[in-house]
Amino acid sequence: MATTFTSAVATVGKKIILINGDKANNIFWQVGTSGTLGAISGFEGTTMADQSISIGTGAIVSGRVLARIAAASFMANIITVPPTAEAKDQEP
Repeated sequence: MATTFTSAVATVGKKIILINGDKANNIFWQVGTSGTLGAISGFEGTTMADQSISIGTGAIVSGRVLARIAAASFMANIITVPPTAEAKDQEP
């Protein structure tokens, strides 16, 4: 497990896009210590960090952001929790 979250979205304006029918509620990212998502980036899935997570200004997340020990820091972000498969099955 990496000690620092270093993904394509750690820089400004990058996006994680799911393909082949994958859903954000089925994707989990495990971070060894702390993670950072860049400003104006897009990210899908649940991010779980041991220490902390910082989300840059204007970043959009479809999923969850969880930090075990320290804080999850947000700055003018849009966070949406994707519906589960069960919730979608119940819609008319």
